[in-house]
Amino acid sequence: MHCYSCDGETLKPARLDDDLPARECPRCGGVHLDLLAYRAWREGQPAEEDEPPTPRPGGVSLVKADDNRKALLCQRCSGLMLKFRIEADVENFVDLCSRCDDVWLDGGEWELLKHLDLAGRLTEIMAEPWQRRIRTEAAQRQQDDRLRQSLGEADHDRLKEIERWLTVHPKRSEVLRYLRTRLGL
Repeated sequence: MHCYSCDGETLKPARLDDDLPARECPRCGGVHLDLLAYRAWREGQPAEEDEPPTPRPGGVSLVKADDNRKALLCQRCSGLMLKFRIEADVENFVDLCSRCDDVWLDGGEWELLKHLDLAGRLTEIMAEPWQRRIRTEAAQRQQDDRLRQSLGEADHDRLKEIERWLTVHPKRSEVLRYLRTRLGL
């Protein structure tokens, strides 16, 4: 089997953390995972939390990982691989061949997944609820950025403070009703 990113480079057998079998490219460090082997490895790992990870402040990871933006073809069936974003604030994608159940991680992406405490959640990342959450978070960030540009930093911060207060207020509906009436909304 050849590397998905490097032309003609042959993948070598490798072992990732806790004896997870994989194939690795000696040139770029990319990793091919068979999801059957991954699932067997995962069953032997400690249970993960059921909740999605908490977003990190600033949204930037300290681990640098490559990401091949081009469409990849599966090395087994030559089918087009699907791309799944890891997190809203991370620009990397996991590539999946849904026919062969194979995953390609570009160089450094396994380390990135470990850093984000997501190495044990690889199959969740490729599921619709995870991807929907990422799209929602990204849309909210874009909306928030536009509002910050429109209002300015100080007014934006004040509005977010009001939002936080209103979100937890026990009489939220009454406050909103009052504001709608008073402001003619």
